[in-house]
Amino acid sequence: MMHAHTHNKPPQAEDLEHQFNLIRTSVIVGVGLFCGAVLGGVAGLFVYANSRNPSAHDGFFVAIQMVGVIAGVALGYLAAKSVETQEQIVEASSRAGVALLKKYRTRPGGTNGNVGHRKIGSSLGDDYLRQLLSNMPKPQSS
Repeated sequence: MMHAHTHNKPPQAEDLEHQFNLIRTSVIVGVGLFCGAVLGGVAGLFVYANSRNPSAHDGFFVAIQMVGVIAGVALGYLAAKSVETQEQIVEASSRAGVALLKKYRTRPGGTNGNVGHRKIGSSLGDDYLRQLLSNMPKPQSS
């Protein structure tokens, strides 16, 4: 599966990135599998703890264990895909930031002393501060 963000990378970098994503996804799903198996086992042990005849509940334990494993794998897969999506969002954001930096970079020989400054009104800030100060209650002196 080739992503849109890999169109200008050499083939070796694409293969390396694909392998890294596959390994990362496998590790996250493996951790989910382990956690699901442990939680399923702990939940299944409650079946045995509350039973007079433990052998009668072997089927329940297996069912609970399988639900835990399947839930762990599913949640691990969802976590791995969300990590990949977040990585793509961060990469797109950084590309947009670099594009803006290139667009608004300093031009040689130009004057950029007032870039980003707007003149809204000569005394707008002063008028606002005076209004705030006039509406403030005066401290009571005794």
